[in-house]
Amino acid sequence: MHFLLALKTYDDADAVLDVCQLAILALKQGHHVTLLTFESAPPSGCPRAVKVITCPRAFFSPVRHWLFQRAFDQARSSGEYDASFAFVPVKGADIYLPRRFVAPPSLLDFFRRPPSLLWRTCHTQLFSSFTYVTKSQGLTLQEKGCVPQARLLQIDPEFHEECLQRPDQRSQHELRREFNFSEKHILVLQVADDWHRQGVDRSLAALGGLHPSIGAVCYYLLISRHSSQRKLESLAERQGFSPAHVINLGNSRPLSQMLAIADILLHPAREEEAGTMLIDALTAGIPVVCTDNCGYSIFLHRTCCPVIPAPYHLAAVTDALSFAMLHLGTFKKLIPAEFERLGLRRRAAQLLHALENHHKLLVGALPTTDVIEIVALHLKNLEDNQALKNEHKRTASRVTYQGVRYIVKEFRRRNWWRPESRSKRTEHGTALLARYTPQVCGKYHDNNSGSDYLVFHDCGDGNFFQADYAKRPDAPQLYSTCGRLLAELHDANIYHHDTKPANFVRNEFCQGECALDVCLVDCDNVTRSLLPISVQTRAHNLAQFIAGTGKVARLDRDLWRSLINAFFKGYGETALLPAGELDQLCNRTWQIVESQKHIEYTLPEDFLDEATQVTIQ
Repeated sequence: MHFLLALKTYDDADAVLDVCQLAILALKQGHHVTLLTFESAPPSGCPRAVKVITCPRAFFSPVRHWLFQRAFDQARSSGEYDASFAFVPVKGADIYLPRRFVAPPSLLDFFRRPPSLLWRTCHTQLFSSFTYVTKSQGLTLQEKGCVPQARLLQIDPEFHEECLQRPDQRSQHELRREFNFSEKHILVLQVADDWHRQGVDRSLAALGGLHPSIGAVCYYLLISRHSSQRKLESLAERQGFSPAHVINLGNSRPLSQMLAIADILLHPAREEEAGTMLIDALTAGIPVVCTDNCGYSIFLHRTCCPVIPAPYHLAAVTDALSFAMLHLGTFKKLIPAEFERLGLRRRAAQLLHALENHHKLLVGALPTTDVIEIVALHLKNLEDNQALKNEHKRTASRVTYQGVRYIVKEFRRRNWWRPESRSKRTEHGTALLARYTPQVCGKYHDNNSGSDYLVFHDCGDGNFFQADYAKRPDAPQLYSTCGRLLAELHDANIYHHDTKPANFVRNEFCQGECALDVCLVDCDNVTRSLLPISVQTRAHNLAQFIAGTGKVARLDRDLWRSLINAFFKGYGETALLPAGELDQLCNRTWQIVESQKHIEYTLPEDFLDEATQVTIQ
C-alpha cells in the first residue's frame, strides 16, 4: 500500500515521533510512505525511503491551513494513495491520529486499542471511515469504540464465485411494483452518506442534462443515512432534475435489495477510497458509472463500464450516463461474464493490492488448552532429538495431536515478541499466502522461557529438494504447479524471499485449506509491494528453485530437463507478462543460476551448458 502522512511542521516532537514510528512500520511491512509537509526534508529519525511532498509557503507563514488543505486535496485526488493519516486536523483524511499516538503493531489495526482512542478519533475527525472485515469486528467497533454504523466500511478480503448470483426475476417485478415503477422506467441508484464528497449534486446535475426523452423515464434512488426527502428534492431542483423523480430511501432498504431492481449505479464521487458498492453492483450484473478516483474503478475499466477521468467535467458524466442507458441490455449481459472472467485470483489480488488494511484472523483457531498440549509434544520432540530444526534461534517439529498432524515452530529469545519479531513476520507472511500455505491455527508465548510458538497444520511429509517427487508419474504436473504458484504470487505483487525447492511441499493433508496441489512454506520473510514486481525479482525466485534441484539433476539429467521445462511452462502460462518480458525473464534467470550468487546452489559442477538450458514456453 501507499500511505500519505500529513504533518505541517516539525515543531511538535510527539507528532514527529509518531510519523517516524509509523513510517518505519510501514516500510518494514513492504509499504510505501509519502509525507506532506511545509518542511523541505523528512524529520530526523525518519527512514530515507520516505518520499516528501513540500507544500509551498505563502505570505511568509508556514502554517496557513488553507494552503495545507489544498495541497492535501490535490495529493489525495491523484489516486496514488491507498490511505491517508493526518497528524493535524485535515478535512478528508481517512484517519486522524490524535497527538501522542503510539504506532500499533499492525498498520491500520489501531482500532483494537482502548475504546477511548476510538471514541476520540471518531469525534475529532468527522470525515474518517473505520474499516472492518467480519461482522464481529464491526460490532466491536460499534459497541466498544462507539463508532456509528454510518462510519463503518466493510471490506471483503476475497470475492467468491458464489457471490455472482443472478437476480430473481419474480422478486424484481414485485419490488418494482411496490415502488410503482414499470419496466420502461430506468432506475439510477446511488449510495452516499456524505452527499458532497460522494457527489450527489453531480449525479443530479448529470441526470438533469439528459435528453428530455430519457430524463422523463429516469428515476434517481438514494441510499443514505440522511433521510430527508425534502432536502433531496430541493437539491434536485437546483441541479435541473425533476424533484418528482427522486426518492431518498434513507437506510430503510439494503443495497443488495435495491440492486435487484436498479438499472445503473451512479457514483461520481469527489473522493472515494474504495467504493465497495461498485463491486456489489458488478457482482449483481449492474453497470456502473463512476469517477476514476474510486479505489475499485480498476474493475470497471476491465468490464467496460464508463469511468470518468480527472479533471472532472459534468458533460463527461452526462455522456457516460446516456451511453450506459442506451446500452443497458448489452452491459447487463456482458458484466457478469467479464467479471467472472477476471477470476477469483485476479479480483482478490487487485483488492488486496488496493486495500490491505484488514486484520488477519486465525484460520480454524485452536483452543488455548490444545495449543499448550501441542507445544508440550513439540518440547518432547526436542528432548528425543526428533526435531525438524533445532537451532539457537529457532526450532521446528512435526507432532500429531488427537489424530491431526501439526507443524510447530518455536522462536527463541524474549525480545522477539515485538511488532518486528520473527514470529510476527511469519504470521504476517503466512496470511499473505492465505491460498498457498497452511495458516496459523494457534500461537503461544511462554513467559518463562521467552519463546514464541506458532502452530500450523501439516500439509505433507516431503519437499521438492528430495528426488522422490521426480520419480512420480505426475511429476511434470507437480513441477508445473510450482511454477504456477510462483507466477500467481508475482502477479499479486507478493515476494517470498526463499523459494528454494525445500520450501515447496506436496499438499497431501491441507486440500481444504490451500488452493493448489503444492504448498509454499517457510513464510518468515514474505512481503507485498505496491508496484509490480520487477523482472529481476521474478528471476531471482525462479533461480532459487532451479539452483536447488541438484538431487534430481544427479538422478537423471534428462528427467531434470523435462521437469524444469514443466516448471517454466507452468510459470509462463500463468504469469501476466508479455512474450518479450518472458524471454527477458528466462535469460536473467539463467544468468543468476550460472553466477551462483545469493542462492543455495546444489547443481553439479559444470552441469549447465547450452544443451541443458530450457526456456519459458
